[in-house]
Amino acid sequence: MLVYTPGLYALVVRDKRRTGSGNVGNLDLDPICICQDNEGMKLMHLDVIKTGVHTATANVALAFPEPRTIHAQLFLLWTSNGWRIDEVKADDLPSLRKLLR
Repeated sequence: MLVYTPGLYALVVRDKRRTGSGNVGNLDLDPICICQDNEGMKLMHLDVIKTGVHTATANVALAFPEPRTIHAQLFLLWTSNGWRIDEVKADDLPSLRKLLR
């Protein structure tokens, strides 16, 4: 299931193509959990705020067993296929879109 807007998905695909087979591109983590390994991950907090007619922001706190907690914002956009992620920002990720450009 596609969770990204077409624009963000195109950036993900372009990053993958630029990198080539067997190499790691700019996207070297799972942008949903801002992690490489989601084993033991638990959702600690989720708050979704509608910011416009077709936009919303999901504020998320994810806990990992290390112990470590990641705070992220998922910027959502309403599309013809429902809500999709259009941007991700987190503690160590100022902008997924900028990372992929």
